[in-house]
Amino acid sequence: MISLENLYALFVILAPAITSFAALLILTFDTMRGGSGEWRLRSRVFLYFTSTLVSWISLLLYFHVPEIFVRINWLSYLAFMLIQVYFYGFIFKVTRIDASERFSWWHYLLPGLITLGLLVLQLVTPEAEQLRVVMGRGEYGGSERLFYFYSNSKMAVRLAFTVVYTMLAFGRLARYRRFVAAHASGHPNLLRWVLGFLILSVLLFVIPSLTLIYSRNAVLNSVVMGIHVVVLLVQYCYLCYYVLTGHYVTLVKAAPSMRG
Repeated sequence: MISLENLYALFVILAPAITSFAALLILTFDTMRGGSGEWRLRSRVFLYFTSTLVSWISLLLYFHVPEIFVRINWLSYLAFMLIQVYFYGFIFKVTRIDASERFSWWHYLLPGLITLGLLVLQLVTPEAEQLRVVMGRGEYGGSERLFYFYSNSKMAVRLAFTVVYTMLAFGRLARYRRFVAAHASGHPNLLRWVLGFLILSVLLFVIPSLTLIYSRNAVLNSVVMGIHVVVLLVQYCYLCYYVLTGHYVTLVKAAPSMRG
C-alpha cells in the first residue's frame, strides 16, 4: 500500500504536470480558430508550457525511474532554463513599442552551451556513474566529481535564470506601461495581469533556494513544496486564462520577422 508521504510526493509532481498539459491542449484548441497570427503571437506560451511539462515529467523520472532519467538528463536541464526564456519572450513580444525591436537569439545561446556541456559529459561518463550521481539525490557519494557538480547545478542555474528573467520582465512591463500612459489614453491598465504573474514568480524563488541548503527528498516532502505547487497551479491557470481571453494589446502592428 502506498504511503501518504509517497502520495504527497506524487501529487507535488503530477499536479503541475497535468495542469501544464491541460493548458497546452486548451490553448491549442482555442488558437486553431484564430489563424496564423494567433499561432505566432502565442508560440512562446506554447513553448513555455511544453518546457514546464518536460521539466515536471523529468522530475518524476528523477525520483522514481532514475534509469530513464539519466538518458534525458540534458533535456531536463535545457527545459529548466528555457521555461524562463520562453515566458520572457512572450512578454517581450506583447510589450513591443517599436517595430525595430527583435527578441535576440542570444537568449538561447547560454542554455544551448550549458546543455551541450552536459551532453558531452554524458557521452564520456559511464552510465553506471551517471546513475550513481542521480540516485544520490544531490548528495556526493564518491562518484565522478565533474559530472556530479555539473549535473547537480540545475537548481542553482534555474534560480539564476528565474531571478534574471523575472527582473527583465519587470523592466519591460514598467517601460511598456510608461509608454501606454503617455500615448494610449483610455488604456492605463494594459497588461496589469502580468504584474500579478511576476509577483507569483517572485514567490517561486523559495524552493530552488531551499534545494541549495537542504536535501532534495526533504524539500520534495515539505509543506513549503506543497505551497510552491499551489502557487504554480494558480500561475499556470492565470497565464492560460489571460492569454485565452486576449488581455493584451500589441501596439506594434507590423508583422514580425522570424526573429521577432
